[in-house]
Amino acid sequence: MAYRTKVALCLAVLIVPLLAKEFMPELCALGWHIGHGRTVRLKNWERQTYELEAPLLYWPRVNEINWDATLIRTSGPVRARLGQSDWAMMSFSVAHQYQTAEELRREASTLNDKAGLVLSEKATVAVAGQELYCFEQKWEKGRIAELSRSLPMVEIMCVPLSDKKSFNASYTGTRNYVPTVYTMLGSIKRVN
Repeated sequence: MAYRTKVALCLAVLIVPLLAKEFMPELCALGWHIGHGRTVRLKNWERQTYELEAPLLYWPRVNEINWDATLIRTSGPVRARLGQSDWAMMSFSVAHQYQTAEELRREASTLNDKAGLVLSEKATVAVAGQELYCFEQKWEKGRIAELSRSLPMVEIMCVPLSDKKSFNASYTGTRNYVPTVYTMLGSIKRVN
């Protein structure tokens, strides 16, 4: 084997695993999309089906019974250290939720006084023929508040006004991906 071939082979053996590790989040996302397409389907207890399109570089995780889907986007370790540390985790669910917008509005001051959680209503979004009310959560007291000050993250939850059996969504991540959340919510369709 020629010297140049040996050097090229050694470099490939060193560089390919590093590149694979760096781009693993994107490779997982692309692998999922190749196997499943771009559409995620959720089906509730009453057998109503909802469809949402997963953006290309998001890695969807759907539970076994198709009630919940989580879409994840993150950077590889090198890019994160270089300041490209934007990340997103969006969750969509047709399972019965624990609180509605009416309940959150009623309990907002108690949550602030007792737990240091400040809820502010940000938007109303039409999702598959129903309205979701989106609240941004900010922690003002305790360890979670300390953590959220050191990490640039946003927490949003979108719930129906009063129907606990309706579609709901949440987002945790950097502020850059917040518009994607609202775009995705607006594109969700009820199939049947």
